[in-house]
Amino acid sequence: FPTFGNPSLNPETSVKYELGVRNKFTENDVISITAYYKDIFDYVQTTTIRGIPRIGSATFYINLDYARSRGIEIEYKTRIGKYFYGDATGSYSITTTKSSSPDVGLLVAQGSIDEEPIKEVYARWDRPWQISANFAIRIPKGEKVKFFGIPLFNNWNLNLRLFAQAGKRYTPVEFTGTNAQGRPLYSTVQDQTLDWSKIATYWKWADLSFTKYFDVFGFKYAFYLEVKNLFNNKSAQIINPVTGDAYEYGDDVPRDWNDPRYPEREIRFIEPFPTNPARYKAPRNIRFGFSFEF
Repeated sequence: FPTFGNPSLNPETSVKYELGVRNKFTENDVISITAYYKDIFDYVQTTTIRGIPRIGSATFYINLDYARSRGIEIEYKTRIGKYFYGDATGSYSITTTKSSSPDVGLLVAQGSIDEEPIKEVYARWDRPWQISANFAIRIPKGEKVKFFGIPLFNNWNLNLRLFAQAGKRYTPVEFTGTNAQGRPLYSTVQDQTLDWSKIATYWKWADLSFTKYFDVFGFKYAFYLEVKNLFNNKSAQIINPVTGDAYEYGDDVPRDWNDPRYPEREIRFIEPFPTNPARYKAPRNIRFGFSFEF
């Protein structure tokens, strides 16, 4: 099943419509609401062409499919006094497409799936909701600030970002029985309207950064401290479609995954291996250092 490129492909084209309103209801508070609709045309797909001399048939990339996204975003910004700033953003959207992968036509030719989907299905990259909040404290140079009567040093910034997002989409599986070893077997559902219809456990994390500035002998110095994923939250990247979360020992897995509880007697390539550490996003990461400028 050779697949050939196509130098005549058109670039994908996106057309987006937005309608929004912004209201400044105090000197320090602003809210924005935006609704949008986006069409993506000339989405790349594969198709099989037969009767080619000396080849027989081959698969080519062509501009065939499309995708569309629609949603709403809300943003609120505030300022409290001279030193505190904050904002919060939330969005909800749905993205559907004829196919989430340009290789659907190839999979049909290989017999991996019966036929290309007729109806739109959820896009593999669709993440329906997302919320975030940012808080910042900035104490300029020379300011004398007290916190509950305690004097604070000046010329520094502190930022905290909180973030949460819907988990990755995945295609559900169904129980089909057990094998001779007693291992439960799960296979991907054949109903293509259910492709990418499930959403895995949501992501969440917090990032914290602190910067202190110094002026010494005509040079500007800065000490910075950054903590990524402050609370060491686990966000699943490789989804076990049986559980809708990252694999943990003891979980059932699809039949084409390696299950550590039922080792394979024959050596064969099975992907993915469930204990892959990349199944979670990066854990807590702490960075600090100095910088200076003339």
